[in-house]
Amino acid sequence: MKQLTRKVCPASAVVGAVRNAGIIIGFVALIPGCQTTQKPKNHDPLVSGGDSFVAGPSVENGAIPPTPWWKAFRDPELSELIESALKSNLSAQQFASRIKQADARKRKTGAGLFPSLTLAADTTRRDTHQLNDTAATSHERTTSIGLLFDWEADVWGKLSAAWQAAQLDIEAARYDWLGAQLLLTSSVSQTYLEILEQRQLLQLLKDQVEVNETLAKLTELRYGQGQASIVDILQQREQLKATQALFPETEAELADLNYALAVLLGRAPQAEALVTRTDFPGPLRLRASGTPSTLLKERPDLLSAQARIAAIDQRVAEAAADRLPRFSLRSSLTVSGVPSLESLVSSLLVGALAPIVDGGERRAEIELRKAELEEAIQFYSQLYLEAIAEVESALYRESKQSERVDLLESQLETAQKLLGETRNRYSNGLTDYLPVLAAIQSVQRLERELISNKRTHLSYRVAIHRAFGGQ
Repeated sequence: MKQLTRKVCPASAVVGAVRNAGIIIGFVALIPGCQTTQKPKNHDPLVSGGDSFVAGPSVENGAIPPTPWWKAFRDPELSELIESALKSNLSAQQFASRIKQADARKRKTGAGLFPSLTLAADTTRRDTHQLNDTAATSHERTTSIGLLFDWEADVWGKLSAAWQAAQLDIEAARYDWLGAQLLLTSSVSQTYLEILEQRQLLQLLKDQVEVNETLAKLTELRYGQGQASIVDILQQREQLKATQALFPETEAELADLNYALAVLLGRAPQAEALVTRTDFPGPLRLRASGTPSTLLKERPDLLSAQARIAAIDQRVAEAAADRLPRFSLRSSLTVSGVPSLESLVSSLLVGALAPIVDGGERRAEIELRKAELEEAIQFYSQLYLEAIAEVESALYRESKQSERVDLLESQLETAQKLLGETRNRYSNGLTDYLPVLAAIQSVQRLERELISNKRTHLSYRVAIHRAFGGQ
């Protein structure tokens, strides 16, 4: 460490300041050749995803249009709700604030790469009191003002690595934000579809109550004509009450869903319904393209994990550089006493600090960062496997749910024919009312089940879009 401090004459002060500036510029010019900062590496998962999805052949292959995924449902009301949620949802705004925080940390970290120039000024007053017969007090004031230059040379790339890590943290925060938006859009869609389901169920229950009331009146009429028994009347009345008992739960479920949708939209829950539509939308035919490896470029959670791995990798380099000597350059130009050229004092300090004994602290820091890197890669690989499984499950379930809906429609058609035949036989006195009641219960149960399964089918379609990262 070498320090030069001297009091100079006016001309020498200016010359000294220029010389110091020249030394600083020359020192700065020599640094880039010593940089050892590494570029961010691309880390692959520890597992392979295969060449194609197992459930892929069940869908139509082709190019996916570059439009928001929810447009595939061709529902203007759904699109309006999602766009409103993207603007007002408070959880999504939190992730946007995290991007700003990461950006501020990056700028704070990057400031260490540049010299700092500080203006320092102070004044000191000293009072001296004489304790004798003639008390007297003297005052002495000292004032100094100057410029302080301070810079740590990033010889080994330690500061650059820290800055690169902070930059990668911004990328990770941005992908987290995109992932939050994907989760938000899928949550709005799922809630919207469930609201449509409950609205349809309420309408269906009203229709079923009307049918049961009509059958109850017909049964009572036949009873009056001596063509039915009191058992028939009680059975039909019980069926009517059972259907009416489904209203409270369905209405409560609908209210809960409306409240949940309002919160997703960033609004306070309200009594007014946010959805006016009742029928399910008819989505476009499902098209899927790509391989499991394409998820690494499409899913925000995987991209975020990649960015965090690269950031930890940079922090490993930062920890390694911290074991090497640190070089710094400091200079000052100070005016003391009464400000004048004669009172100029300049100084130049070139310093080097090299760790010798630290109890293994720096080595432990490197090992810690490397262990964090291993953990991040393992987490990334596990996340990749789970993403593939999520896609496979969504594709397979959507395909099988489509088959289930078709079978339920066929079963409902058969049950309706059975109901017609049993009613005819009952009207002709060929059977009692029990087969009619069983057929009515079967038809009405299948009608409700069909609505729920259609909604489930659409929910799996939403899950496919989410599993593909919004594609």
